[in-house]
Amino acid sequence: IGLAVVVVCNVCFALRGIVTKRIKRAYPVDEFNLFLQISAIGAAAYGLVLFSANIMCPTFAPHLVGLVDVSQLLHASRAGAVMLNGVTFYAYLQLSWVVLARIPAVTHSVCNSMRRPVMCVAGWAQFGNAISPLNWLGIATASLGTLLYSTVADTEAKRLKALAAKVSKDPKTFSNI
Repeated sequence: IGLAVVVVCNVCFALRGIVTKRIKRAYPVDEFNLFLQISAIGAAAYGLVLFSANIMCPTFAPHLVGLVDVSQLLHASRAGAVMLNGVTFYAYLQLSWVVLARIPAVTHSVCNSMRRPVMCVAGWAQFGNAISPLNWLGIATASLGTLLYSTVADTEAKRLKALAAKVSKDPKTFSNI
């Protein structure tokens, strides 16, 4: 079931990028307002799902929220950490949205794929979490894949720029392309 959840998450992430690009082309709205509106719609939809689930299946609804005792999160010693977590998560999403509006969706997706390996290494460095050899192999593979993609994309961009410069200097030579 874990693999299915990861696949669904990645498909939704990719669809978010595609839909964002289409909305940006169709409507003249800046990234910040678009993100704010979509966040509000998402929060309303999530609230509607929780409300509906509570009415239809009152015994299952608490599982949708999670097994977290909210009163413990709002305890004075933890409230600052919870608020900081919320602010940083919102800032991450907002920044991701702004970057997505300015770069191709594939590039954004490849860059975002580095998030998990970075979190694994940060967890290891900060908290001493164990990383198995298989985990290290996955981190190395993701890092090398991102490096390879960025190298190929950069080389292709330079090649296209050079070709465009040649075409602009002598359009008749390249009329058969």
